[in-house]
Amino acid sequence: MGLSRISLENFRNHAATSLSETAHFNLLVGENGAGKTNLLEALSLLGPGRGLRRANLGDLARLDLASGAVAIVREGWDDELEYVYSSDGSMIAFAESDQDFNKDIWIMPADGSRQPVNVTQHPDNEGRPRFSADGRVLAFLSERNNEESDAWIVMLDRDLEGYSQRDLDQYFKDAAEAAKKRKPPEAAREKADDKKPEKPATVAAELELDDAYLRLRRVTSVPGNEDNAELSPAGDRVYFTA
Repeated sequence: MGLSRISLENFRNHAATSLSETAHFNLLVGENGAGKTNLLEALSLLGPGRGLRRANLGDLARLDLASGAVAIVREGWDDELEYVYSSDGSMIAFAESDQDFNKDIWIMPADGSRQPVNVTQHPDNEGRPRFSADGRVLAFLSERNNEESDAWIVMLDRDLEGYSQRDLDQYFKDAAEAAKKRKPPEAAREKADDKKPEKPATVAAELELDDAYLRLRRVTSVPGNEDNAELSPAGDRVYFTA
């Protein structure tokens, strides 16, 4: 099918846009949010299928190393989905753009047993989530100040907010020592006559995340953009480039 002209009226952020005399190859150039992907979405609706935004390009799937089974734990359309597991494998943090191209950070149980919780809830973009080794602290990058990327943290464990500085220093010290003793989890294959091992308690069951977005704290304010953020295993330091 050839396309010689396309007109958009009140479609996404296009009030009235017309393109004509399209060449064999076309290059779309513009600022973020200018509407390039919206134009592609409009084109996708001309063909069969569900359209670009319903194409499930960003489904989040989990592979069970023991059984080899693959399960979809989160359906999505964002093909630039960022995700990271907590060290114990019980939680997934992911940064996902919605259909208005706003990226927030969500946390969910890795087994998909509960709905994801939006822990940033802001109209500016967030990304690059990173857990501490015990899963109680999360670092991320946010553009919520002057549209420049800064490093932020949130105490996912609400109790940490009430610690005195002395108690918090001791917590970080203990967390660092515990992180040194951690070993990678093993995928044990079960035999027919084996009893299923009891699942260890996970930090995910203890966290109350619904108000996490109210506990965010900015930790860098370097002029320009911070990038490549990483959180120390103890959760007491954020590393980044600028």
